[in-house]
Amino acid sequence: MNTREKAHEYLAKECGFPDYYGKNLDAAYDCLSDCGDTKITVEHAGTLEKNLGDYGKAFLQVLKDAGENNSKLIVEIK
Repeated sequence: MNTREKAHEYLAKECGFPDYYGKNLDAAYDCLSDCGDTKITVEHAGTLEKNLGDYGKAFLQVLKDAGENNSKLIVEIK
């Protein structure tokens, strides 16, 4: 996930987001907040932050926030 687009494409594919997914942080949070039993494990979070800079940090924060607000979503960041 070395671009914003690839990060969103991967997340959408793996989590089964709808076709109308907006591929931005707000849309990611909305879809993650509504998902059913899902576990997301982010390996090499430091590399994601390095590749995407502040956007990478914000992307990880969205994952964390959604996990805290959706009891059916487990987010593990390594």
